[in-house]
Amino acid sequence: METATPVFWGGVLVLFLLILYRTGWNVRESILAIIGLRGMRNITPVELVVSAVTISATFYVLLQALEACKQM
Repeated sequence: METATPVFWGGVLVLFLLILYRTGWNVRESILAIIGLRGMRNITPVELVVSAVTISATFYVLLQALEACKQM
């Protein structure tokens, strides 16, 4: 879990910066794209990879948290 948390937050930051760059540094549009209110139909391969790594790290952190709860 110590390695997955920085990967998760790093992925979130990189994804946000990539989308922010793509939307012309419009913070509002970037946030709407990330939460899904704007379509990401034209997602770039780099954004797709970062998104996949971030989602994978999220599930890994979730599984580690569940394991920690079982041991309590």
